[in-house]
Amino acid sequence: MSSRRLLLIGLALGIVAVILLNIYLGQIRSQQRSVAVLRLAPGVSLSRGDVVSESSMVTEYLPSDFGSITRLAVPDTEESRAFILGRKLNDDVGSGDFLLLEHFTDEPEERFVARIAEGSRAMTVPVDQATSVAYFVDPGSRVDVIATFEKPPAPRPAPPPETTATRTEDDVRKALVAQAQTQLYAASAVVRTRTVLQNVRVLAVGQATTRGNYLGLQDSGFSTVTLEVTPEQAEMLAFTLSQARRGLNLSLRNPVDEGTGELPTVTFGTLRTEG
Repeated sequence: MSSRRLLLIGLALGIVAVILLNIYLGQIRSQQRSVAVLRLAPGVSLSRGDVVSESSMVTEYLPSDFGSITRLAVPDTEESRAFILGRKLNDDVGSGDFLLLEHFTDEPEERFVARIAEGSRAMTVPVDQATSVAYFVDPGSRVDVIATFEKPPAPRPAPPPETTATRTEDDVRKALVAQAQTQLYAASAVVRTRTVLQNVRVLAVGQATTRGNYLGLQDSGFSTVTLEVTPEQAEMLAFTLSQARRGLNLSLRNPVDEGTGELPTVTFGTLRTEG
């Protein structure tokens, strides 16, 4: 075989390899711009009351702007698969049809509201990495809720009325000292930090309600925590949220520590005393 023929064959194989590589890269780029959803496998049809198995569904990639089906179909995620596997269908689904969220029976005992203890309420509070103990707060944790807020100081007795007599230099000095003391008093009394709730159970962080879902949030973190509280605590928490200067801080408890007790309010005066 001549060297020219070998060269032509090599060039042809190189062109084929480039074409196949471009096709492969195009498929990868298409998948990156698409939404993965689930549908029934070809040749599989299910009736109302049947349950979905792993082998009965396949992944379909749709363009992100394909339309409403990308929002209605069950997304191909670990959480979605766990939700629908073994769950009964409430309608017939034909071969190759998309699996929609509305196809599956709502099981009240599996909904988030079923996690709330009878007589309790769920309330969500905003958090960040610092106020949620570096995101170590997870579903099932027990926390204390701490808030720093402004509280108007108690009114001071009104100073005696000035006489019409000419004020002396000593009177002026005393008035300035009294004014400075009043300002210092107001500054020290207005900012207070207090533990408003103790031993509160965490129902969810972000939308993660289980340890497994929480572990999936560790890279991105979360911005909210949902707490289980009594109706009275819910009112206190709502008021505190409206008054807190810089949000709330969560103090993470050891799982076996369930003790509660009256804790002192901290002010600038407290810090000066401790110092």
